[in-house]
Amino acid sequence: MAQVDSENITSMPADSTRRRFLSQAAAVAAGGAAVGMALPLPVSAGDSGRVPDPIFAAIEAHKAACVVVIAAVGRYSVFEHELQANARLRKDARLEDERRQGEEIEAAIDQAWDAVTGAACVLVDEAPTTMAGVLALLAYASAVDTDGEGWPRELDEDDGEGCVITRSWHFYLVERLIETLPGLVSAHGGAV
Repeated sequence: MAQVDSENITSMPADSTRRRFLSQAAAVAAGGAAVGMALPLPVSAGDSGRVPDPIFAAIEAHKAACVVVIAAVGRYSVFEHELQANARLRKDARLEDERRQGEEIEAAIDQAWDAVTGAACVLVDEAPTTMAGVLALLAYASAVDTDGEGWPRELDEDDGEGCVITRSWHFYLVERLIETLPGLVSAHGGAV
């Protein structure tokens, strides 16, 4: 699979609605808890010498990045309530300090979303090494995508000939699993 060019990632627009931010964050929190409770551990107690599947760490890193988004959006919500209480919601009515604070919070939200996008790319760059990892990745991918907006839609990759190809995160997920599953099935004595 071609690596996703994380330098050219198109992240979610900064003007997305707060409802979308919060619904995704709630889905990640709820889905992540359900996935964590329902799936088997990557290494059984009797097989403690085996290396754990790295996809579990990638899933946890994505969850952690989503928590940062939730905090940043929460900070902006508090800021907006303060502005509303002072009748300064419109940017042109804000004090200089309030404009600066708003810009800082918006920059933090953008940076947090960039980290989420980067963590999403790691999820499709990292190949699961166990069937439990494949199942965890699929369950997590489904849990996060409650409204069709949970994963990046526009990820750029260089085709090796100087052209940039833009594809969705789901494309890379399917591509990675097509590459990974035959080896896992064969390793478990199954035919492909």
